[in-house]
Amino acid sequence: MEWLLVAGVAMVVVCVLVGKRRHRRFLARAHSAVAKVVHSWSEEYTTDSRTFGDQTRTSYHVSVEYPTEDGRLFSANLLVGELMEPGTEIPVIYDPDDPNDVRAVRPRLTDLI
Repeated sequence: MEWLLVAGVAMVVVCVLVGKRRHRRFLARAHSAVAKVVHSWSEEYTTDSRTFGDQTRTSYHVSVEYPTEDGRLFSANLLVGELMEPGTEIPVIYDPDDPNDVRAVRPRLTDLI
């Protein structure tokens, strides 16, 4: 039984490391753009936590349009930290080889100090 626990922990560690490597590769080749919010909405969901009990949470989403460096216009739905009005501009980064792979740029805590 112990080996099963060790194998499970090892799988989690490998997945985290692979995810971090993919994220670093994405950041290394990503281009930036300014996206415009077309629509935003919120969704409530309930977490099932044995430690803290059920909790209702809210996630915020936006539909955005953004231009690539070559002038093509793309759209995407992104998870963001707050509800935003249509027309709001937000920074995004995207993979120039696959402009549909786009992510909202979130400020780091150290950028806010």
